[in-house]
Amino acid sequence: MANILVLDDNQDILTIAQDAIQNAGHDVTTLCDSAKINDLLSCQKYDLLITDIFMSKKEGLEVIAYAKENYPDLKIIVMSGVFTFGDILAVALELGANNKLSKPFTISELLAVVEQTLQDT
Repeated sequence: MANILVLDDNQDILTIAQDAIQNAGHDVTTLCDSAKINDLLSCQKYDLLITDIFMSKKEGLEVIAYAKENYPDLKIIVMSGVFTFGDILAVALELGANNKLSKPFTISELLAVVEQTLQDT
């Protein structure tokens, strides 16, 4: 069982992800206010962070850079709409993201990426 944090400013995405990941046996925390990510990461240890790229308060690239600098063992999945991946994905991977997830996604796609990322060392 892993401790997973999901960050997205879309409440529907958070609800879907939380339900699916919890049903797969993991502990899940969701956060819709990206400005609070630093405080949350400092309060609890997470095995995996799933973050959107485009958010209103703090962009996903900034979140990834901060997380990798301060929590280098934290695994990260970056997610965004299918048509926005291109160069932004390359930057996210350079900053330390371990995997990607295209929106919209199915529950099985989400769980497959989560399990693959958790198993990668």
